[in-house]
Amino acid sequence: MVLILYLTQMLQLLPKHKLAMRFNQLTATLAFDKVINASGRVPEINALKLDNAGVEYSNRGIKVDKYLTTSANNIYAMGDIVDKTAPALTSTAQFEADYLSALLTNKTTEPLRYPVIGTVTFTFPQLAQAGISIDKAKEDSNYSIKDIDITQGDFFMLEQMITHDYH
Repeated sequence: MVLILYLTQMLQLLPKHKLAMRFNQLTATLAFDKVINASGRVPEINALKLDNAGVEYSNRGIKVDKYLTTSANNIYAMGDIVDKTAPALTSTAQFEADYLSALLTNKTTEPLRYPVIGTVTFTFPQLAQAGISIDKAKEDSNYSIKDIDITQGDFFMLEQMITHDYH
């Protein structure tokens, strides 16, 4: 059984693999073996009344040029609300914020150029992998296996991890 939820107002996990949901005034309780959350990002722009400011937008977000300028020359936009091909990630928004800061303080006049942005989707059970397994690498002399330190950080570390090459 596949159930696709759109604009659900409330979901609640109940005992015995049941899920309660409410959509508008309708409430339903369904039983599932597994529940998979594949939420997407949809910009919430209707309340901004962008038409009043002369800012163009689409159902994908606010339209900007290569300098993050909207159709209203004195208004800029960045982050998940922008209609762009770059992934809607925290690191992308941080990169755009750093770029816009540099642009508005005259530290750059170059257009924004996104770096290569890696993305990954984690699934359980694992559906795919990139590269060879550790066991195969141990068997092949072309590979070496090394222990590396893993650092756990927070969003403030993003600035140190992003290349600030805007052009």
